[in-house]
Amino acid sequence: MKRKIIICIVIIVIIFITIFIVINKNNKKTSNKPVKYTVVEKLYEDNMNNKCTEVINITKAQNVEDIDDKVLLYLIFGQLKKDKKLSSNISIDDYKTSALKIIDEEYIPEKFEYVYEGYKYTLKDNITREKTTCDKSYVTKIYGYSGSDNLTINIMAGYVKDNKVYDLNNQEIGTYTEDDINAVLDNGTMQVYNYKKINDNYKLTSVGVK
Repeated sequence: MKRKIIICIVIIVIIFITIFIVINKNNKKTSNKPVKYTVVEKLYEDNMNNKCTEVINITKAQNVEDIDDKVLLYLIFGQLKKDKKLSSNISIDDYKTSALKIIDEEYIPEKFEYVYEGYKYTLKDNITREKTTCDKSYVTKIYGYSGSDNLTINIMAGYVKDNKVYDLNNQEIGTYTEDDINAVLDNGTMQVYNYKKINDNYKLTSVGVK
């Protein structure tokens, strides 16, 4: 009788250990599952349409608390566009709601003048805009990405001036045409954006260069 009880206990223990191992493997598979490109697109929008938008040249690795506001604003205004909140008068609440999808509240710029897609946006009591022009327009594209919960997105950036394309270090890399800009940007300046998945959102943690 005792022997039967011991055998039953051993079997139960083996079953529990097996279940634990299977669950652990499934969790690991889930956490290591590659991020879909659609998720990356939501974090960063390709901008290859020769638009008047400010893009800052990232020259060194920086944590989010040290990043230039205009790097953050580029991402925030991209999110505002996705949220269909870009207008001649943007409320602070709408601005913060979009920004919080990208960065934590303590890093949200509280005062700025920023040019995005042909408009200069100014934040005081709320965000207003006025039409503006640029002597050069920035172009960017997603070059690659890797990771899952910790996600890295590589961006190629440059600018167009007088129908010539330059990298962000002012070196000419080609002639601008809509058909060729994607290939030309392969020689642009690479910028690296690092995100960490928190709940259902990816929050920017740092930027860098390669």
